[in-house]
Amino acid sequence: MANRYTKLFINNSPIDLNTDEQGTPIIPLNINRLVNDLEGNVRGDYSRVSITVPATKNNISILGSSRSFKDFRIEIDGLPDMLGTAQIKKIHTKSYGYESLNYAYDINLLSNNTSWTVLLRDTLLSDLTTTVINWDVATINPLGFIAEPNLRDWAFTFIKWKEWANTRGAGLNFRYTPSFEETTPLLYVRPFIERAFNLIGYTVKSNWLSSDTASKYVMPVPIPDRFPYSYNEEYLNTEVSLTVPTTFPVNAPVNDTILYDNIIKAAPQNPTAYNPLTGQYTCPLDGYYQIDISYTYPLLPFPSPPSSFISSIYQNGTNTLTGAFLFWGDLQYPAGKTIRGTALLYANAGDTFENKYLWDAAIPLGITGATMKITGEASKTFGMPLDFKFMLGDLKFLDMLKDLKILFNLAFETNEASKVVTIEPKDEYVQTNRLLGTSNLVEGFYKNECKDYTPLLDLNKNSGKEFPNIEGTYINKYQSDSSDETANWLEENSNIGVYESRFKMDSSDDSKTKIIETKFFAKTIHVSDFQAKGEGSIVNPQFPLIYPQNYVLDPTATIENTNVKPRLLYFAGQRFGTLSGVDGFIEINEFAPGVLTPVPACFAVNYLDESGLDPVLSFSSEIVNNTKFIGLLEKHYLKEYVRLNIGDISDYYVKFNSIDNLNFSFRLKGYFFSQKYIIQEINSYNPIKDTPTQFKFLLEATPTESDINKIQNSTLSGVVTLLTTI
Repeated sequence: MANRYTKLFINNSPIDLNTDEQGTPIIPLNINRLVNDLEGNVRGDYSRVSITVPATKNNISILGSSRSFKDFRIEIDGLPDMLGTAQIKKIHTKSYGYESLNYAYDINLLSNNTSWTVLLRDTLLSDLTTTVINWDVATINPLGFIAEPNLRDWAFTFIKWKEWANTRGAGLNFRYTPSFEETTPLLYVRPFIERAFNLIGYTVKSNWLSSDTASKYVMPVPIPDRFPYSYNEEYLNTEVSLTVPTTFPVNAPVNDTILYDNIIKAAPQNPTAYNPLTGQYTCPLDGYYQIDISYTYPLLPFPSPPSSFISSIYQNGTNTLTGAFLFWGDLQYPAGKTIRGTALLYANAGDTFENKYLWDAAIPLGITGATMKITGEASKTFGMPLDFKFMLGDLKFLDMLKDLKILFNLAFETNEASKVVTIEPKDEYVQTNRLLGTSNLVEGFYKNECKDYTPLLDLNKNSGKEFPNIEGTYINKYQSDSSDETANWLEENSNIGVYESRFKMDSSDDSKTKIIETKFFAKTIHVSDFQAKGEGSIVNPQFPLIYPQNYVLDPTATIENTNVKPRLLYFAGQRFGTLSGVDGFIEINEFAPGVLTPVPACFAVNYLDESGLDPVLSFSSEIVNNTKFIGLLEKHYLKEYVRLNIGDISDYYVKFNSIDNLNFSFRLKGYFFSQKYIIQEINSYNPIKDTPTQFKFLLEATPTESDINKIQNSTLSGVVTLLTTI
């Protein structure tokens, strides 16, 4: 029988519920919880329930008519059973004559991972950063080349977007010297994740994310050639007006500046760019400036004899010869009208603009008002402020998070009571640290701890085994970027792409494949750039290569293309001490010849690594320098695929009440009949019914050498050099 003490609270206020004939509240709570479906699609624990409640005076005051998100909890006998986020799905109305009244609400109750997924669905990466740095910060503070994710959320590195602009030496001593002006800013990924969840009131708990490795995952943020309008609004755009009627004196042939007395709009980051005392606008940044001027004239006859009025824009005190308004005696005077003119000029930071006039008539000329609107378009200039919220476009946070889930086989679990979201790779994995020379096995989302379900199984209800219908081959790969001609050329004649890896299932349909592919991040290949090696250095430096043309066939690009898909890289930065020189040395153009600078290492795969301890962002395992680099498939997916390959799913009914549900975690493995299982799914749990709940258990497995041999890795390397690949 349904429990009479079931209550629903929204925003801590009790909601009136529909009741049955006995007065028992009706809440259709058949809840399903999954950690991933039986075909291996990675999902997180989620719950979604829809209920209908009456539109009573109490409910209307709590729910209102907006689709805003509200906290909810369901209590069973005074104890919380389900918590999360509520949102109105539909409001039902009835018409009474000419009046329409609400009579019911359909409400979605979202819990566990569903709750924060909905809350973050429209969040942009640009919403999650307030970082502003000057592009020349690396010259002022070279620490920008050092990986310090706990001190700041940005760094700088060298990415080869085009050929380096500067050279030294000749013949065998010829070398490129990258410049600070060719650096690319990076943003660490971890702060995006932490800020996103903090934004909606949640906290992230993750040993993986707080590790030294994951803390140094970065996303390059290329500096665009043209900045968006919103950036210019923030830094440049200004509008001023003349509010007091002004009379130009008789016979004033000298140019004089119009002092606009009212600032209609100032750029927030440069509010004093226009000085009303001098009438000058000082350009904050290099770029193009459009200056729109308008004058409103009184209702007076045109002066006689013929006269001229000239309004011009002066740049740095010199007439730009852009006469905004020219009136001669043979033209009709615009009595009572507003006349407008425009000038488009290029200026450097620090240049000044002012509006000057010339009037040489024998009678005074008056205007009743005037405006000057300055609209800038900042040019890419070394030293300019890099305001990242204007450089991230419309990239969505959840799109990035989904790709991180794909790359590292992440699982998520949410404690709605504490608002803590746990994020970890599914299974235990090897965590390496090159600096310390360590390689440790780290517990993943699934704990080694088990819960004994033997006494909880209801063996009187039907149980059984099933085997999932899985594809014959699982393919893990990055999406391609159509603008990356070099990477696409490398893959032209290969069945398996760069960084791609596959796992062959036993006794499955070979004609069917399942592709697990990134949709946010594209692959990044590298260049082993021996021509950028510093004089006397023996290591060819490696740089990320995002080239506008096929670098191997034509390495002469002079114009970069930064309109590319996002990339994920590991930023080791400049390394010193025992690792000094492992990434090679370069000569930075701003430094004196012969001054060697350690390469700020940034990579998806470090092909210079001889230890096998640097992180690898390739799904494919590779043998480099006689050392095996373990790819992401073998590291994070192999155990999952072996479980699916065995495909032993046990279906049992389990004694499971509201307290069990509140304390339940998919992280704990199940144990019964001398076997360990991963709990995959909980079906139709209902806290107001005293009946067992259906559980699906997937037999745990440990990969063997034969399982590793079922992995098919790419034979392509993600690094190129001139004329040949290595």
